[in-house]
Amino acid sequence: MAREYRLFSDTVKEHFATDKEFRVQLIIRTLSYFIEGDTKLGQQMLRKYITSDVGYKELEALTQIPEKSLIRMFGKSGNPTTANLFKVLRAITEHESIKLSVSVAAE
Repeated sequence: MAREYRLFSDTVKEHFATDKEFRVQLIIRTLSYFIEGDTKLGQQMLRKYITSDVGYKELEALTQIPEKSLIRMFGKSGNPTTANLFKVLRAITEHESIKLSVSVAAE
């Protein structure tokens, strides 16, 4: 009996398409990376979200930022401005119909 193998990226894309909680948790973790100072990992996670769910074309329509600029911003050597990063995050939260809030806890 032959085993059927699937590419990891295909599995993740399917998970993105069917599991909103998975997508929301990825957004939360991505924001945590940014807040903790790991901006490169935050960008990488945001790029994964964009390519697996919303797509650059739709994100262009939501943010009014040209698709090519978005691709450069979230590329390996990208460096989005704070204003553009927050435009993208706002668009993603609207796309997912979620509202983010920040809370502070003492350690």
